Amino acid sequence: MNASTSTVIESELGIILPDLYKNILDNPHFSKNEDSSLYYLITDPQCLIELNNAYKIKPDDLSDIDDGSLFGRLKRVLLHGSKKRIVAQRKKHHKEWVEPKKFVIGSDGGEELFFIYLDKPKCPVYVYELETGNSAYGFDLMSKYINDIDVLEDN
Repeated sequence: MNASTSTVIESELGIILPDLYKNILDNPHFSKNEDSSLYYLITDPQCLIELNNAYKIKPDDLSDIDDGSLFGRLKRVLLHGSKKRIVAQRKKHHKEWVEPKKFVIGSDGGEELFFIYLDKPKCPVYVYELETGNSAYGFDLMSKYINDIDVLEDN
């Protein structure tokens, strides 16, 4: 028997998802527009794990991008920059996303990410603007967000 989407995510990231969100993942809503499951309300476990991989990466551990070999270090420097810079970026991201328990649930495919807090059972949805780095309260209820996905897609 296959594990549920929520179980796969919780196991892989070492987190506990709110029950309301687990139910949504395990019983996905289908929008009139197929893009909603690709962007606004992602239900693919591997995509969600990738978007929220900061939960499984320790900021000081670069083994995911540097295997320790000369070629690995060279590749890391060319693609990502110095170890000091990468660790500083990861620590900042960890402090801004992992510590407050933010969890990305979707995006508009470009400029905005939609996220919830893992410790808020009613799952209000927030909007994070990639360009400015600002977050704003988006929807007070996950159900309102789901109902408005088709409207969001048309904007």
